Amino acid sequence: MDKELLEQILPIVEKTKEGILKGVEVAQEQMPELINQIYAWRFTISLLGFLLGLLLIIATFIIPIILYKKLKVAEEEGCGLVFLGYMLIVPFTAICVENLDWLKILTAPKLFLVEYISNLIK
Repeated sequence: MDKELLEQILPIVEKTKEGILKGVEVAQEQMPELINQIYAWRFTISLLGFLLGLLLIIATFIIPIILYKKLKVAEEEGCGLVFLGYMLIVPFTAICVENLDWLKILTAPKLFLVEYISNLIK
């Protein structure tokens, strides 16, 4: 009875072993392409965020000055308007600093990959 059971289980174990080995081979073949796609995606998203932050910083310098000239408001009100515009620089700078992954991918891709994997594990 045990021998018959062993003969029935042995082919199942062999097929499972072959399936696992094939899965490992496929994963090893696909891993470089997957890593390249992660690099490309994170680089693009990070660079777009950085450029958006940079654009917003430039806009905070230009828009208050344009509004000040067009509205021709009193000197005290105009200073408040310019000051309010310049207060927006802090969050927009934070957007730029937060999106520097593109620079890390460009200069140290292995470091980025290690940090990316460690963030996935957390």
